[in-house]
Amino acid sequence: MSSLHIALVVFGCSFVSALVGMALKLPDHHRDPDSRDAVKLVMGLIATISALVLSLLIVSANSQFNTQRSELQSLSANVILLDRLLISYGPEAKESRSLACISRTSSLFSGRVPLIGALMGSGVLTAETGAGADDVS
Repeated sequence: MSSLHIALVVFGCSFVSALVGMALKLPDHHRDPDSRDAVKLVMGLIATISALVLSLLIVSANSQFNTQRSELQSLSANVILLDRLLISYGPEAKESRSLACISRTSSLFSGRVPLIGALMGSGVLTAETGAGADDVS
């Protein structure tokens, strides 16, 4: 059962129960000011809990966005570091550099960078092995 079906069932049950509640007349002791105040308090509590849940949802989405943004920045830095490392190898690495350029754009969109992950995991690609800023063409 999909979430749309569940939402429709909940809406239908709520709507039908509201119609039944309007059709039935409540006894007088349920309509006195104390009962109305209790209902107002419960409605305020439900509104407060709903606001809390909504704010937690927003915070969670923001946290997920920040995590993805920082991962993308880290990935971009690793790609630039790989490019600098290949530049330091000179003209022999020109073909590898062009292949890395093609694979880096496709891997950025697919979410996988096996070459950089393998180099970082093996210790070959570190911040110290990159070329200097003046070596970058």
